[in-house]
Amino acid sequence: MLPLLRPSLGALAVWTFLQSYNSFLWPLVLVSDSSQYTLPLSLQTLFVSEQRQYDLVLAGAVLAVLPAVALFVVLRKQLLEGLSTGAVKG
Repeated sequence: MLPLLRPSLGALAVWTFLQSYNSFLWPLVLVSDSSQYTLPLSLQTLFVSEQRQYDLVLAGAVLAVLPAVALFVVLRKQLLEGLSTGAVKG
């Protein structure tokens, strides 16, 4: 049964990782020290500061996307199979 679930579990793993990696509101509520901010919180802090530092925000955004792209490249086969499993008529 597990081989049949592999594409679905791969898709679930990718979506769960992206959900937790891009989490903004929950860390904003819990973390009060700016040295413990997550990447989305740090980017928001840079963007809303007195001197908007667009170069740092854009560089941080590129660095923030790299783990998600790497995960997609590694698991793209399972992700695409998991998303199309229920969409194909037999």
